[in-house]
Amino acid sequence: MKVVHVIDHLGLGGSQTLMLDLLEARGPRVDASVWTLTDRVLEASAARLESAGIRCASLGIGMTNPSGLIRLRSRMATERPDLVHTHLDFSNALGAIAALSLGQARPKVVCQIENDPSRHYHAVSRLLLHLVAPWVDAHIVISPSLARAMRPTLGGRARRIELIQPGIDVDRFEAPDVDAEVVRGFRDGATRVVGMVGRLAEQKGIDVLLAATPRLLSTDAGTRILIVGEGPERVKLENRARDLGVAAAVRFVGHRDDVASVYRAMDVFVLPSRHEGFGLVFAEAMAAGVPVVGTRVVGSVDAVMDGETGLLTAPGDPEGLAHAVLRLFAEPDLRCRLIENGRSWVRRKCSRDTMSALTEALYERLRDEPPPHQGPS
Repeated sequence: MKVVHVIDHLGLGGSQTLMLDLLEARGPRVDASVWTLTDRVLEASAARLESAGIRCASLGIGMTNPSGLIRLRSRMATERPDLVHTHLDFSNALGAIAALSLGQARPKVVCQIENDPSRHYHAVSRLLLHLVAPWVDAHIVISPSLARAMRPTLGGRARRIELIQPGIDVDRFEAPDVDAEVVRGFRDGATRVVGMVGRLAEQKGIDVLLAATPRLLSTDAGTRILIVGEGPERVKLENRARDLGVAAAVRFVGHRDDVASVYRAMDVFVLPSRHEGFGLVFAEAMAAGVPVVGTRVVGSVDAVMDGETGLLTAPGDPEGLAHAVLRLFAEPDLRCRLIENGRSWVRRKCSRDTMSALTEALYERLRDEPPPHQGPS
């Protein structure tokens, strides 16, 4: 089966990581390629695709340029994939419309929803997603709470909604051969390291972690905050750390490819998001044996079971966040139980092989269905 994945870009983000893991774990019956609308492709992402034998083409399409739709449609007509699998905001809109406009000869179309459209999508993309929903063969959502959150956008118009939970390469994060010297470098002499991995954007609530830092330092002056990732909020967050007087205790280390080493340097992982699709980094941290703290928001509540695999706090609550982190240092039995339960849950529920198998089973079911009725022209 010839499958084309269409995605806005291959920069930083959980959606990109999820797609790459899906492609690396694909079965032999899937002939996959990736088209990015823009030319933004991380070198590490390009290397992963090349290593996996996946062709990648950057189309150079401005995501707000209507002419890009014509170019995308023309390429689909030439390449004639059996199925188009779209990801992210503009690709879910433009990719679906381009495929559906090919008429009776069109490929099957799968739109993957990885974030709440009402909070994460451009208004035009939300409208287009709503309009074309009846002709899309399947929508994949990555968590139960996200499935509920996206219903207002689709308005009951979707033909099929499939819940497929994200998966990771568990062995990568459980691997015992992490470079100890690299881990020591990340810790930099700290007695406690509280860390996060993610895009530096307002959505992730990193400002809440910074606001909780004075309380954390008051109990142990050797505490350090390790922030891994890049994004539009970096300068603002660095300024906020200075304003709070905690800049000396906070390290912004940018994007890292060696995230397994990063997790091993942490004593507690924190992601105080305001909303999520799932929070794949929770699974990564759990697999690495790090206890996690999140917030009671869409997506995160499916990745972290409060009191079982991690702790959840109210979003936007620095005091509550600090209290949860300090519990993990003060209650060793709780800490050990959360680590063991988290590791077990990831092994059972968050394997990328399971994610790939479920996704490809959906492809097979769609392929064997009768030819679809014509979509919007």
